[in-house]
Amino acid sequence: MKKSLLIMSSVVAVSILFTGCATLFGGGANQSINIQSSKSQTVDVYKIKTKKDEKSGETSIIGEDLIHSNIQIPSSVNVNRDSKDILIKTKDGECKEKKVEKKLNPWFWGDVVATSLVSTTTDAVTGAMWKYDENVTLDCE
Repeated sequence: MKKSLLIMSSVVAVSILFTGCATLFGGGANQSINIQSSKSQTVDVYKIKTKKDEKSGETSIIGEDLIHSNIQIPSSVNVNRDSKDILIKTKDGECKEKKVEKKLNPWFWGDVVATSLVSTTTDAVTGAMWKYDENVTLDCE
């Protein structure tokens, strides 16, 4: 009895140790984003890489990777969380492009408080340490 209880508690402890707070409680590596506008539109969704100019302080896009194409909004899209921002563009250009910036997932601080290097690494590798706004509204003319 004691041996099986010890084995079971060891398995639970190891599984918790190797999984981060943001992965367990903060939604994991994927997230759903609801996209809305005042008009029905067709959009493309990109992951973008940005670079900040040290002199001017302005941020510019240096790379775009298409992740969803021809999405009819209002709609919801699933994205993988990572350290890149998201850019939403309408096909006809009637709406302004919308940049959805990554933010640090508050659950990631649970790893920091627990001082668990394994958990912080898990959340960083899976992308769970980041999150995006859940609701995005495009400004249309």
